[in-house]
Amino acid sequence: MKKPETGDARFPKALRLLKKRDFDRTFAEGVTVRNGRMKLVVRTNGFLWSRIGLIVGRRYGNAVERNRLRRHLREAFRLDRAALPPGLDIVVLPFRNSFRLEDLRQSFRSLCAKAASRVAQNAPPPVPGADGPAPQEEERP
Repeated sequence: MKKPETGDARFPKALRLLKKRDFDRTFAEGVTVRNGRMKLVVRTNGFLWSRIGLIVGRRYGNAVERNRLRRHLREAFRLDRAALPPGLDIVVLPFRNSFRLEDLRQSFRSLCAKAASRVAQNAPPPVPGADGPAPQEEERP
């Protein structure tokens, strides 16, 4: 997968969760945080960038309203992508659709920070020697 550029304002496929297995893995292994506007399920993904997946069902209104909500959620992610912790898969489930983009951005930012700290707490401790090559033993005469 090609790494997206950091200063790039576009929203390429590399920043999206597209496959069912990615969503399923996030729900199985992720931590959940929520506030009055949305729920996020977050897990580490092993990449140097974060990806987002959206779940907006029919209860949010007709297709026009659902697509508007999706656009606002993607825009909140796109605008705040540089401030997000790297290496996270984020699934967003909104609770209601009657809020502005600025409210969404604020909620999204605060929930991502909260989720990142929880993911860091739940991360397994580092394995000794996993961060580089194993030290070489000295030869004995």
